[in-house]
Amino acid sequence: MVRVLHIADVHLGASLSFLGDKARERQKDLEDAFVRAIEFALTPEHRIDLVIIAGDLFESQNPSHHLLQLVKSKFSLLHETGIPVALVPGTHDSYAYATSVYHNEENFPGVILLHSPNIGEPVEINIRGVSVYLYGMVWDRYESTPPFDIFKRQDKQGIHIAIIHGSIIEKIPQHAETPPPEYLPLSYHRLLESGMHYIALGHYHNFDSFGNNRIVYPGTLEGLDFTESGERYLVIAEVSEDRVNIERHKFNRRTLREISIDVTEFETMDALEKYIERLAENDARNTLLRLRLTGIAPELNIDELIRERFADRFFYLDVVDKTDILHSETVNKIATEPGVRGEFVRLLKEKINASADTEQKSLYQWALKIGLTELMKKS
Repeated sequence: MVRVLHIADVHLGASLSFLGDKARERQKDLEDAFVRAIEFALTPEHRIDLVIIAGDLFESQNPSHHLLQLVKSKFSLLHETGIPVALVPGTHDSYAYATSVYHNEENFPGVILLHSPNIGEPVEINIRGVSVYLYGMVWDRYESTPPFDIFKRQDKQGIHIAIIHGSIIEKIPQHAETPPPEYLPLSYHRLLESGMHYIALGHYHNFDSFGNNRIVYPGTLEGLDFTESGERYLVIAEVSEDRVNIERHKFNRRTLREISIDVTEFETMDALEKYIERLAENDARNTLLRLRLTGIAPELNIDELIRERFADRFFYLDVVDKTDILHSETVNKIATEPGVRGEFVRLLKEKINASADTEQKSLYQWALKIGLTELMKKS
């Protein structure tokens, strides 16, 4: 049995521009997560035999000097301690670029860099007297030959592990397009037929496993956007020729959460604010929160009011306003007024009710909200 620390999709250097002035701090979270993962591997009581990085360690193929030195220093520590690292480049930090950082293997001391355009001969290493065979590949538009999931385990005694940054096609929603070849589309049914004892994947950012834990996506160490809400994990795989046991250690320092609120359920703005106040009670400074508002809004500028009231309570707060102001009491009252405001509301309500196009209705709703907000400021 070997104990494998399996990480992927760290995305060091990701811009995270949607976070505005919090982006740099969040970038440091990603760096810290990588450092903590390596420190975990270096801690003797965790008994890590092998570190696998299944692609997209970096956000780009040409990372900054700072990031490169950070990674190089941690790989040096693993090398000095005798813990091997096996790595495949991903799609963001692709090996295909002439400027790829991976073309200079001096940047990665002791790292087994798997960059064959197709899975062929494995690299053999010895871990505590056990032969471990490492298979891997990277996309090359001229040499990589699909399908990419029909490789087979060689007939050699030991533990056989494949490392791929690719897309399990069975996870793609029905009617969605098949991933392009550079995303290495894979069928988990054919992967299971490969005979590998463990297949370490990267590319999908949420934890998933198939085939009694023989095929695993570890997910990100820190969520990059709101499709990665909830806990993130450090994944340890105990791999033998008979079985795979998975350990998941909660790892993220900050958590992304997305909550939908039907504001119609709250009789007043004060009641809604008290609900959000409760959300801010537990570790809010380490929470990136997206509130998705629906229902009939009690106020025209409800999203602005919530941001002003709560933005400094969370590490980051995003408010997506999908509320209906057309049927709010405020708008209905204004629609009965004489003058510019009343005429504006009546005109927009007519257009909204007459339109059969969903996008057009949404545009008119937006125009009603923005226009009426400005008119109310001037009244």
